[in-house]
Amino acid sequence: MLSDPRYNRTEFGKSREYWKGKLRAAAFAWAISEQFEIGPLSEASIGHIQAYFPQQGFVDHVITPTIGLAWMLGEDAVDRYVIRRIEDRTTNKWPRLAARTGLNPMRSFANLIDARAPWDRGSRSGILAYKPEHASGSASSGDALLYQIGRAGPQSRKWCPHAHLLVGGIKVTQEQLYPEKKIAVEAANKNLDPMLAYTLHDQYTSREESNGVALSAETGVDHKLNAGMVLQLGTW
Repeated sequence: MLSDPRYNRTEFGKSREYWKGKLRAAAFAWAISEQFEIGPLSEASIGHIQAYFPQQGFVDHVITPTIGLAWMLGEDAVDRYVIRRIEDRTTNKWPRLAARTGLNPMRSFANLIDARAPWDRGSRSGILAYKPEHASGSASSGDALLYQIGRAGPQSRKWCPHAHLLVGGIKVTQEQLYPEKKIAVEAANKNLDPMLAYTLHDQYTSREESNGVALSAETGVDHKLNAGMVLQLGTW
């Protein structure tokens, strides 16, 4: 995935392109592992290693792609939520170099194999050119989703006191957009099909989500106007 120009700019998150790239990388790892284990030019066909007990196991057929995928996801999460925060707090090249190289060892090794610097990132500038996100202009937007359940008593009388307790949760989402990064990303992908422009969104934005418990209580009096309408007076 690191060498694939279609996916090497994606970052950990809910982007569809990111997960497509990761699953594609896992499938490639599985295919290479199968060739090494039981393919035409494998340890099984050349040295007959799996001909005798206990080498006949299928552990490697599963471990290589699954653990490899989990490791990639872990490093990508560290890159986005740990390394980037370190870079946003300093412009010194040495802490940045140490964070990118040391906290993402698999990516660093893959960069070396691809004849690139270990700290190279397709998703952002180098350790000297990268600017902290808070140093450039940005715009933010957000929304909140409140979901609750509760119970209301029957309206059997014209005047009826009530007490309601609603229990649920609230989900707050905030998205940060970086105009300078957007300009650079769009310039680098100017030949991209306009129908696929949405795939670039995660490259110039960051998104944070948080969830919490939401409780609300209300007491008051209901006045039954007719069979289908009730006037409710209360305090939350």
